[in-house]
Amino acid sequence: MRTSSSHRDESRLHQQARAERDAVFGRRVFVRGVVEVSSYGRQNCSYGGMRRDNRALARYRLAADELAESIIRHRPVAITDIDIRSCEDPVTVREVVLPLVRELRRRTNLGITLCLGILSPREYDELRAAGADYYVMKIETGDADHYRFAQAPGTLAKRIEAIRQLAGAGKCRRG
Repeated sequence: MRTSSSHRDESRLHQQARAERDAVFGRRVFVRGVVEVSSYGRQNCSYGGMRRDNRALARYRLAADELAESIIRHRPVAITDIDIRSCEDPVTVREVVLPLVRELRRRTNLGITLCLGILSPREYDELRAAGADYYVMKIETGDADHYRFAQAPGTLAKRIEAIRQLAGAGKCRRG
């Protein structure tokens, strides 16, 4: 049972959180559209439906020009940000994501977030130069043994190294 003192403390905490949120972000709402641009993947994560060895999955790779037109002309007006995702697929980065990001940056003011797995430092640089604002690096677990057991991409150490590269090089946010 909650006491009136703990209720007051909780209410005060919520008020402080709202004030901080409003000071940093204002009262704006950002609506993110998510686009999965490919179902091809080079990894074989035991938990991933799009894993490399899933032979039952119909594979696709969207065309950059058609996708750009669809996002630019047909997205709901409320969408302020686009989140472009894919399995770890280097072909998709080169043939779909880079041209798509360039076109979206040239023709819209959308925020652009990418979630494409571990790439080379050169690829991160190219994506940033193309106009990407943010990069999301998922981390499946913080335990190296569990990471191996789950057959997550690469190694936990490599994933952490990629996160440090992105953060240390300022590649997490356009500036």
